[in-house]
Amino acid sequence: MKQILIVDDERITLRALQEEFTEAGYEVTAVTDGETASTLIGKKHYDLVLLDMQLPRKSGMEVLKECRKLAPDTIVVMITAYASVETAVMAMREGASDYITKPYDIENVLSNVEKLLAARRVVAGRSTEKKNRKSTVFLGSNPQIVKIRETIQKVKDISTSIMLTGESGTGKGVIAKQIHYEGNRAAQPFIHINCAAIPENLIESELFGHEKGTFTGATQTQKGKFELAGSGTIFLDEVGLMPLNLQSKLLNVLQELSFERIGGTESIPLRARIISATNENLESAVADGHFREDLYFRLNVVRIEIPPLRYRKGDIPQLTQMFLSRLQEKLGKPVERIDPQFFHILTHYDWPGNVRELENALESAVALSNDGVLTADTLPMRITQHMSDDASPSFSPASGFKEYLEQQEAAAILAALERFNGHREKTAQYLGISKRTLQYKLKNLNITG
Repeated sequence: MKQILIVDDERITLRALQEEFTEAGYEVTAVTDGETASTLIGKKHYDLVLLDMQLPRKSGMEVLKECRKLAPDTIVVMITAYASVETAVMAMREGASDYITKPYDIENVLSNVEKLLAARRVVAGRSTEKKNRKSTVFLGSNPQIVKIRETIQKVKDISTSIMLTGESGTGKGVIAKQIHYEGNRAAQPFIHINCAAIPENLIESELFGHEKGTFTGATQTQKGKFELAGSGTIFLDEVGLMPLNLQSKLLNVLQELSFERIGGTESIPLRARIISATNENLESAVADGHFREDLYFRLNVVRIEIPPLRYRKGDIPQLTQMFLSRLQEKLGKPVERIDPQFFHILTHYDWPGNVRELENALESAVALSNDGVLTADTLPMRITQHMSDDASPSFSPASGFKEYLEQQEAAAILAALERFNGHREKTAQYLGISKRTLQYKLKNLNITG
Protein backbone atom coordinates (compact mmCIF):
# COMPACT_ATOMS: atom_id res chain seq x y z
CA MET A 1 0.00 0.00 0.00
CA LYS A 2 1.48 3.35 -1.08
CA GLN A 3 2.19 5.86 1.69
CA ILE A 4 0.97 9.42 1.04
CA LEU A 5 1.40 12.53 3.20
CA ILE A 6 -1.09 15.37 2.64
CA VAL A 7 -0.23 18.79 4.07
CA ASP A 8 -2.87 21.55 3.93
CA ASP A 9 -4.00 24.07 6.53
CA GLU A 10 -7.57 24.15 5.17
CA ARG A 11 -9.17 21.38 7.21
CA ILE A 12 -12.18 20.85 4.92
CA THR A 13 -9.89 20.42 1.89
CA LEU A 14 -7.56 18.21 3.90
CA ARG A 15 -10.39 15.95 5.06
CA ALA A 16 -11.78 15.62 1.53
CA LEU A 17 -8.39 14.65 0.09
CA GLN A 18 -7.75 12.19 2.92
CA GLU A 19 -11.09 10.45 2.39
CA GLU A 20 -10.69 10.20 -1.39
CA PHE A 21 -7.14 8.85 -1.28
CA THR A 22 -7.96 6.39 1.51
CA GLU A 23 -10.92 5.10 -0.49
CA ALA A 24 -8.62 4.72 -3.51
CA GLY A 25 -6.41 2.33 -1.51
CA TYR A 26 -3.63 4.58 -0.22
CA GLU A 27 -2.28 4.75 3.33
CA VAL A 28 -2.80 8.45 4.14
CA THR A 29 -1.28 10.71 6.79
CA ALA A 30 -2.80 14.22 6.98
CA VAL A 31 -1.32 17.24 8.80
CA THR A 32 -2.04 20.96 8.83
CA ASP A 33 1.36 22.64 9.27
CA GLY A 34 4.82 22.57 7.71
CA GLU A 35 6.79 21.88 10.87
CA THR A 36 4.89 18.65 11.57
CA ALA A 37 5.26 17.65 7.91
CA SER A 38 9.06 18.08 8.04
CA THR A 39 9.28 16.01 11.22
CA LEU A 40 7.24 13.17 9.69
CA ILE A 41 9.27 13.17 6.46
CA GLY A 42 12.43 12.78 8.52
CA LYS A 43 11.04 9.79 10.42
CA LYS A 44 9.02 7.82 7.86
CA HIS A 45 9.14 6.96 4.18
CA TYR A 46 6.40 8.42 1.99
CA ASP A 47 5.95 7.57 -1.66
CA LEU A 48 4.32 10.91 -2.39
CA VAL A 49 3.66 14.22 -0.59
CA LEU A 50 0.79 16.56 -1.52
CA LEU A 51 2.08 19.86 -0.18
CA ASP A 52 0.28 23.20 0.10
CA MET A 53 2.41 26.29 -0.55
CA GLN A 54 0.94 28.45 2.20
CA LEU A 55 1.34 26.74 5.58
CA PRO A 56 1.73 27.84 9.21
CA ARG A 57 5.00 27.33 11.14
CA LYS A 58 6.96 26.48 7.97
CA SER A 59 6.17 27.28 4.31
CA GLY A 60 5.53 24.65 1.69
CA MET A 61 8.69 25.72 -0.18
CA GLU A 62 10.78 25.16 2.97
CA VAL A 63 9.24 21.72 3.46
CA LEU A 64 9.93 20.90 -0.21
CA LYS A 65 13.61 21.80 0.17
CA GLU A 66 13.92 19.70 3.33
CA CYS A 67 12.12 16.78 1.67
CA ARG A 68 14.61 16.82 -1.19
CA LYS A 69 17.43 16.46 1.35
CA LEU A 70 15.77 13.97 3.71
CA ALA A 71 13.90 11.84 1.15
CA PRO A 72 15.16 12.52 -2.39
CA ASP A 73 13.15 9.63 -3.86
CA THR A 74 9.80 10.92 -2.56
CA ILE A 75 7.50 12.50 -5.17
CA VAL A 76 6.29 15.98 -4.17
CA VAL A 77 3.23 17.65 -5.70
CA MET A 78 2.72 21.31 -4.76
CA ILE A 79 -0.73 22.85 -4.19
CA THR A 80 -1.47 26.59 -4.20
CA ALA A 81 -4.35 28.99 -4.48
CA TYR A 82 -2.16 31.44 -6.34
CA ALA A 83 -1.61 30.62 -10.02
CA SER A 84 1.81 32.18 -10.28
CA VAL A 85 4.18 31.14 -13.05
CA GLU A 86 7.16 32.30 -11.00
CA THR A 87 6.10 30.19 -8.03
CA ALA A 88 5.53 27.15 -10.26
CA VAL A 89 8.97 27.51 -11.85
CA MET A 90 10.58 27.90 -8.43
CA ALA A 91 8.84 24.78 -7.08
CA MET A 92 9.83 22.68 -10.10
CA ARG A 93 13.41 23.96 -9.83
CA GLU A 94 13.53 22.82 -6.21
CA GLY A 95 12.46 19.32 -7.22
CA ALA A 96 8.65 19.25 -7.23
CA SER A 97 7.27 16.68 -9.67
CA ASP A 98 3.98 18.46 -10.37
CA TYR A 99 2.06 21.63 -9.56
CA ILE A 100 -1.71 22.09 -9.19
CA THR A 101 -3.81 25.14 -8.37
CA LYS A 102 -6.95 25.57 -6.32
CA PRO A 103 -9.77 25.02 -6.97
CA TYR A 104 -9.10 21.58 -8.44
CA ASP A 105 -10.98 18.41 -9.31
CA ILE A 106 -10.08 15.63 -6.86
CA GLU A 107 -10.52 12.96 -9.54
CA ASN A 108 -7.89 14.72 -11.65
CA VAL A 109 -5.58 14.93 -8.65
CA LEU A 110 -6.00 11.17 -8.04
CA SER A 111 -5.33 10.45 -11.71
CA ASN A 112 -2.18 12.60 -11.76
CA VAL A 113 -0.87 10.99 -8.58
CA GLU A 114 -1.38 7.51 -10.02
CA LYS A 115 0.50 8.51 -13.19
CA LEU A 116 3.41 9.91 -11.20
CA LEU A 117 3.64 6.77 -9.04
CA ALA A 118 3.41 4.53 -12.12
CA ALA A 119 6.21 6.49 -13.81
CA ARG A 120 8.35 6.14 -10.68
CA ARG A 121 7.75 2.36 -10.69
CA VAL A 122 8.95 2.17 -14.30
CA VAL A 123 12.10 4.14 -13.49
CA ALA A 124 12.75 2.03 -10.39
CA GLY A 125 12.18 -1.13 -12.41
CA ARG A 126 14.64 -0.04 -15.08
CA SER A 127 17.19 0.88 -12.42
CA THR A 128 16.80 -2.52 -10.76
CA GLU A 129 16.99 -4.28 -14.12
CA LYS A 130 20.18 -2.37 -15.01
CA LYS A 131 21.71 -3.26 -11.64
CA ASN A 132 20.69 -6.89 -12.01
CA ARG A 133 22.11 -7.09 -15.54
CA LYS A 134 25.43 -5.71 -14.29
CA SER A 135 25.65 -8.06 -11.30
CA THR A 136 24.56 -11.27 -13.05
CA VAL A 137 27.19 -11.72 -15.75
CA PHE A 138 28.81 -15.15 -15.52
CA LEU A 139 32.52 -14.34 -15.75
CA GLY A 140 35.39 -16.47 -17.01
CA SER A 141 37.39 -17.30 -20.14
CA ASN A 142 37.51 -21.06 -19.60
CA PRO A 143 36.19 -22.84 -22.75
CA GLN A 144 33.33 -24.40 -20.79
CA ILE A 145 32.32 -21.00 -19.41
CA VAL A 146 32.50 -19.48 -22.90
CA LYS A 147 30.19 -22.23 -24.13
CA ILE A 148 27.77 -21.56 -21.26
CA ARG A 149 27.56 -17.87 -22.22
CA GLU A 150 26.90 -18.86 -25.83
CA THR A 151 24.09 -21.17 -24.66
CA ILE A 152 22.60 -18.35 -22.56
CA GLN A 153 22.37 -16.16 -25.67
CA LYS A 154 20.60 -18.97 -27.56
CA VAL A 155 17.95 -19.70 -24.90
CA LYS A 156 17.37 -16.31 -23.20
CA ASP A 157 14.32 -15.39 -25.31
CA ILE A 158 12.57 -18.76 -25.60
CA SER A 159 10.20 -20.51 -23.20
CA THR A 160 11.98 -23.87 -23.14
CA SER A 161 12.61 -25.34 -19.67
CA ILE A 162 16.24 -25.21 -18.57
CA MET A 163 18.03 -27.30 -15.99
CA LEU A 164 21.24 -26.05 -14.34
CA THR A 165 23.49 -28.65 -12.74
CA GLY A 166 26.70 -28.32 -10.78
CA GLU A 167 28.17 -28.44 -7.31
CA SER A 168 26.96 -26.09 -4.61
CA GLY A 169 28.40 -22.60 -5.02
CA THR A 170 29.27 -22.85 -8.72
CA GLY A 171 26.91 -20.04 -9.72
CA LYS A 172 23.66 -21.68 -10.81
CA GLY A 173 21.66 -18.77 -9.40
CA VAL A 174 23.82 -16.25 -11.28
CA ILE A 175 23.22 -18.06 -14.57
CA ALA A 176 19.46 -18.27 -13.94
CA LYS A 177 19.34 -14.50 -13.38
CA GLN A 178 21.51 -13.81 -16.42
CA ILE A 179 19.15 -15.82 -18.62
CA HIS A 180 16.23 -13.84 -17.23
CA TYR A 181 17.70 -10.32 -17.26
CA GLU A 182 19.31 -10.62 -20.69
CA GLY A 183 16.16 -12.03 -22.26
CA ASN A 184 12.80 -10.63 -23.29
CA ARG A 185 11.33 -11.37 -19.84
CA ALA A 186 13.67 -8.95 -18.03
CA ALA A 187 10.89 -6.49 -17.16
CA GLN A 188 8.82 -9.31 -15.61
CA PRO A 189 9.34 -10.86 -12.13
CA PHE A 190 12.16 -13.28 -11.34
CA ILE A 191 10.82 -15.61 -8.63
CA HIS A 192 13.44 -17.66 -6.75
CA ILE A 193 11.98 -20.71 -4.99
CA ASN A 194 14.28 -22.73 -2.75
CA CYS A 195 12.58 -26.12 -2.74
CA ALA A 196 14.67 -27.24 0.24
CA ALA A 197 13.78 -24.28 2.45
CA ILE A 198 9.96 -24.30 2.36
CA PRO A 199 8.27 -26.67 4.88
CA GLU A 200 6.64 -29.61 3.10
CA ASN A 201 3.20 -28.82 4.53
CA LEU A 202 3.36 -25.26 3.13
CA ILE A 203 5.14 -25.67 -0.19
CA GLU A 204 2.04 -26.35 -2.33
CA SER A 205 0.33 -23.25 -0.95
CA GLU A 206 3.52 -21.22 -1.48
CA LEU A 207 3.74 -22.30 -5.12
CA PHE A 208 0.12 -22.26 -6.22
CA GLY A 209 -1.69 -20.13 -3.64
CA HIS A 210 -4.93 -20.84 -1.78
CA GLU A 211 -8.48 -19.58 -1.45
CA LYS A 212 -9.84 -18.00 1.71
CA GLY A 213 -11.09 -20.56 4.25
CA THR A 214 -9.39 -23.52 2.57
CA PHE A 215 -7.60 -24.49 5.77
CA THR A 216 -7.04 -23.20 9.30
CA GLY A 217 -5.25 -19.88 9.09
CA ALA A 218 -6.30 -19.14 5.50
CA THR A 219 -8.00 -15.88 6.44
CA GLN A 220 -7.74 -14.46 2.91
CA THR A 221 -7.13 -15.56 -0.65
CA GLN A 222 -3.39 -15.75 -1.34
CA LYS A 223 -1.68 -15.82 -4.73
CA GLY A 224 1.14 -18.34 -5.08
CA LYS A 225 4.58 -17.76 -6.58
CA PHE A 226 3.58 -19.32 -9.92
CA GLU A 227 0.82 -16.74 -10.25
CA LEU A 228 2.97 -13.84 -9.00
CA ALA A 229 5.64 -14.69 -11.58
CA GLY A 230 3.30 -13.66 -14.39
CA SER A 231 5.23 -13.86 -17.68
CA GLY A 232 8.58 -13.81 -15.93
CA THR A 233 10.83 -16.62 -14.71
CA ILE A 234 10.36 -19.22 -11.97
CA PHE A 235 13.68 -20.50 -10.65
CA LEU A 236 13.24 -23.83 -8.85
CA ASP A 237 16.43 -24.11 -6.81
CA GLU A 238 17.35 -27.50 -5.30
CA VAL A 239 14.54 -29.09 -7.29
CA GLY A 240 15.92 -32.55 -6.51
CA LEU A 241 14.69 -32.15 -2.91
CA MET A 242 11.07 -31.53 -3.90
CA PRO A 243 8.67 -34.02 -2.23
CA LEU A 244 7.26 -36.73 -4.52
CA ASN A 245 3.62 -35.67 -4.05
CA LEU A 246 4.48 -32.15 -5.17
CA GLN A 247 6.48 -33.52 -8.11
CA SER A 248 3.22 -35.01 -9.42
CA LYS A 249 1.47 -31.67 -9.06
CA LEU A 250 4.29 -29.82 -10.83
CA LEU A 251 4.33 -32.35 -13.66
CA ASN A 252 0.60 -31.81 -14.20
CA VAL A 253 1.12 -28.03 -14.27
CA LEU A 254 3.87 -28.35 -16.90
CA GLN A 255 1.73 -30.67 -19.01
CA GLU A 256 -1.46 -28.62 -18.84
CA LEU A 257 0.29 -25.21 -18.66
CA SER A 258 -2.21 -24.18 -15.99
CA PHE A 259 -2.88 -24.63 -12.28
CA GLU A 260 -5.47 -23.92 -9.58
CA ARG A 261 -5.12 -22.40 -6.15
CA ILE A 262 -5.70 -24.83 -3.28
CA GLY A 263 -9.43 -24.93 -2.70
CA GLY A 264 -10.09 -23.07 -5.95
CA THR A 265 -11.79 -24.04 -9.21
CA GLU A 266 -10.48 -21.31 -11.50
CA SER A 267 -7.82 -22.48 -13.96
CA ILE A 268 -4.89 -20.05 -13.99
CA PRO A 269 -2.60 -20.16 -17.06
CA LEU A 270 1.11 -20.75 -16.56
CA ARG A 271 2.90 -18.00 -18.49
CA ALA A 272 6.30 -18.08 -16.77
CA ARG A 273 9.37 -19.90 -18.02
CA ILE A 274 10.79 -22.60 -15.69
CA ILE A 275 14.48 -22.79 -14.82
CA SER A 276 15.47 -25.50 -12.35
CA ALA A 277 18.75 -26.17 -10.58
CA THR A 278 20.23 -29.04 -8.64
CA ASN A 279 23.51 -30.23 -7.19
CA GLU A 280 22.02 -33.71 -6.80
CA ASN A 281 22.51 -36.53 -9.31
CA LEU A 282 18.94 -36.61 -10.62
CA GLU A 283 19.62 -39.61 -12.83
CA SER A 284 20.43 -41.63 -9.70
CA ALA A 285 17.43 -40.13 -7.90
CA VAL A 286 15.20 -41.26 -10.79
CA ALA A 287 16.72 -44.77 -10.69
CA ASP A 288 16.15 -44.92 -6.91
CA GLY A 289 12.54 -43.76 -7.25
CA HIS A 290 13.12 -40.46 -5.42
CA PHE A 291 12.47 -38.28 -8.46
CA ARG A 292 9.86 -38.78 -11.16
CA GLU A 293 11.35 -39.68 -14.52
CA ASP A 294 8.59 -37.93 -16.50
CA LEU A 295 9.13 -34.70 -14.52
CA TYR A 296 12.90 -35.01 -15.01
CA PHE A 297 12.44 -35.05 -18.79
CA ARG A 298 10.04 -32.11 -18.64
CA LEU A 299 12.55 -29.99 -16.75
CA ASN A 300 15.70 -31.22 -18.47
CA VAL A 301 14.99 -29.94 -21.99
CA VAL A 302 18.07 -27.71 -22.18
CA ARG A 303 20.80 -28.65 -19.72
CA ILE A 304 23.64 -26.40 -18.64
CA GLU A 305 26.38 -28.09 -16.63
CA ILE A 306 28.57 -25.73 -14.60
CA PRO A 307 32.12 -26.87 -13.87
CA PRO A 308 33.56 -26.52 -10.34
CA LEU A 309 36.07 -23.75 -9.74
CA ARG A 310 38.96 -26.21 -9.28
CA TYR A 311 38.60 -27.11 -12.98
CA ARG A 312 38.84 -23.49 -14.14
CA LYS A 313 41.44 -21.88 -11.91
CA GLY A 314 42.47 -19.63 -14.77
CA ASP A 315 39.28 -17.65 -14.08
CA ILE A 316 40.26 -16.90 -10.47
CA PRO A 317 42.07 -13.60 -11.28
CA GLN A 318 39.03 -12.19 -13.09
CA LEU A 319 36.62 -13.38 -10.39
CA THR A 320 38.90 -11.96 -7.69
CA GLN A 321 38.99 -8.59 -9.40
CA MET A 322 35.19 -8.50 -9.64
CA PHE A 323 34.62 -9.52 -6.02
CA LEU A 324 37.22 -7.11 -4.64
CA SER A 325 35.64 -4.27 -6.57
CA ARG A 326 32.28 -5.02 -4.96
CA LEU A 327 33.69 -5.67 -1.49
CA GLN A 328 35.68 -2.43 -1.32
CA GLU A 329 32.43 -0.53 -1.88
CA LYS A 330 30.39 -2.76 0.44
CA LEU A 331 32.83 -2.66 3.35
CA GLY A 332 34.24 0.79 2.75
CA LYS A 333 37.81 -0.55 2.90
CA PRO A 334 40.01 0.09 -0.15
CA VAL A 335 42.51 -2.58 -1.23
CA GLU A 336 45.87 -0.96 -2.01
CA ARG A 337 48.09 -3.99 -2.38
CA ILE A 338 47.92 -7.80 -2.52
CA ASP A 339 50.77 -9.89 -1.20
CA PRO A 340 52.05 -12.44 -3.78
CA GLN A 341 51.59 -15.33 -1.34
CA PHE A 342 47.92 -14.34 -0.92
CA PHE A 343 47.30 -14.66 -4.64
CA HIS A 344 49.35 -17.85 -4.81
CA ILE A 345 47.02 -19.42 -2.23
CA LEU A 346 43.94 -18.33 -4.19
CA THR A 347 45.17 -20.03 -7.35
CA HIS A 348 46.38 -23.24 -5.69
CA TYR A 349 43.54 -23.99 -3.25
CA ASP A 350 40.90 -26.39 -4.62
CA TRP A 351 37.83 -24.39 -3.47
CA PRO A 352 35.40 -27.19 -2.52
CA GLY A 353 32.78 -24.48 -1.94
CA ASN A 354 33.49 -23.09 -5.40
CA VAL A 355 32.85 -19.45 -6.38
CA ARG A 356 30.73 -18.80 -3.29
CA GLU A 357 33.61 -19.89 -1.04
CA LEU A 358 36.03 -17.66 -2.98
CA GLU A 359 33.76 -14.64 -2.50
CA ASN A 360 33.34 -15.35 1.22
CA ALA A 361 37.11 -15.81 1.68
CA LEU A 362 37.80 -12.50 -0.06
CA GLU A 363 35.21 -10.71 2.08
CA SER A 364 36.88 -12.09 5.20
CA ALA A 365 40.29 -10.98 3.92
CA VAL A 366 39.16 -7.44 3.13
CA ALA A 367 37.42 -7.15 6.50
CA LEU A 368 40.54 -8.30 8.38
CA SER A 369 43.08 -6.39 6.28
CA ASN A 370 45.28 -3.61 7.66
CA ASP A 371 46.24 -0.50 5.68
CA GLY A 372 44.61 -1.89 2.53
CA VAL A 373 47.00 -4.86 2.24
CA LEU A 374 45.73 -8.41 1.67
CA THR A 375 48.12 -10.99 3.12
CA ALA A 376 47.91 -14.75 3.59
CA ASP A 377 47.01 -14.41 7.26
CA THR A 378 43.84 -12.47 6.36
CA LEU A 379 42.44 -15.60 4.69
CA PRO A 380 40.38 -18.13 6.68
CA MET A 381 42.50 -20.77 8.43
CA ARG A 382 40.66 -23.62 6.69
CA ILE A 383 42.20 -22.37 3.44
CA THR A 384 45.75 -21.56 4.53
CA GLN A 385 46.17 -24.83 6.46
CA HIS A 386 45.71 -26.76 3.22
CA MET A 387 48.68 -25.02 1.63
CA SER A 388 52.21 -26.35 1.87
CA ASP A 389 54.61 -24.32 4.00
CA ASP A 390 57.25 -24.40 1.28
CA ALA A 391 54.87 -23.38 -1.50
CA SER A 392 56.22 -20.49 -3.49
CA PRO A 393 54.37 -17.83 -5.48
CA SER A 394 53.64 -18.74 -9.08
CA PHE A 395 54.43 -15.26 -10.38
CA SER A 396 56.96 -12.56 -9.73
CA PRO A 397 56.11 -10.13 -6.92
CA ALA A 398 57.65 -7.39 -9.02
CA SER A 399 54.92 -7.75 -11.62
CA GLY A 400 52.23 -6.94 -9.05
CA PHE A 401 48.71 -8.27 -8.85
CA LYS A 402 47.17 -5.29 -10.67
CA GLU A 403 49.51 -5.68 -13.64
CA TYR A 404 48.82 -9.39 -13.76
CA LEU A 405 45.07 -8.80 -13.91
CA GLU A 406 45.51 -6.18 -16.62
CA GLN A 407 47.47 -8.67 -18.71
CA GLN A 408 44.73 -11.26 -18.27
CA GLU A 409 42.04 -8.74 -19.19
CA ALA A 410 43.92 -7.60 -22.30
CA ALA A 411 44.36 -11.21 -23.43
CA ALA A 412 40.62 -11.89 -22.97
CA ILE A 413 39.65 -8.77 -24.94
CA LEU A 414 42.01 -9.55 -27.81
CA ALA A 415 40.79 -13.14 -28.00
CA ALA A 416 37.16 -11.97 -28.11
CA LEU A 417 37.91 -9.41 -30.83
CA GLU A 418 39.54 -12.11 -32.91
CA ARG A 419 36.59 -14.43 -32.33
CA PHE A 420 34.15 -11.85 -33.72
CA ASN A 421 36.46 -10.54 -36.47
CA GLY A 422 36.82 -7.16 -34.79
CA HIS A 423 33.07 -6.56 -34.42
CA ARG A 424 33.03 -4.42 -31.28
CA GLU A 425 29.34 -4.58 -30.39
CA LYS A 426 29.37 -8.40 -30.47
CA THR A 427 32.66 -8.43 -28.56
CA ALA A 428 31.24 -6.19 -25.81
CA GLN A 429 28.09 -8.31 -25.51
CA TYR A 430 30.20 -11.48 -25.31
CA LEU A 431 32.42 -10.00 -22.58
CA GLY A 432 29.42 -8.74 -20.61
CA ILE A 433 30.42 -5.06 -20.80
CA SER A 434 29.01 -2.02 -22.58
CA LYS A 435 30.37 -0.91 -25.95
CA ARG A 436 31.56 2.34 -24.36
CA THR A 437 33.52 0.41 -21.71
CA LEU A 438 35.08 -1.72 -24.44
CA GLN A 439 36.11 1.39 -26.38
CA TYR A 440 37.71 2.81 -23.24
CA LYS A 441 39.66 -0.39 -22.58
CA LEU A 442 40.80 -0.62 -26.22
CA LYS A 443 42.03 2.98 -26.02
CA ASN A 444 44.08 2.11 -22.92
CA LEU A 445 45.51 -0.86 -24.79
CA ASN A 446 46.36 1.40 -27.77
CA ILE A 447 44.18 -0.70 -30.08
CA THR A 448 42.61 1.34 -32.90
CA GLY A 449 40.75 0.67 -36.10
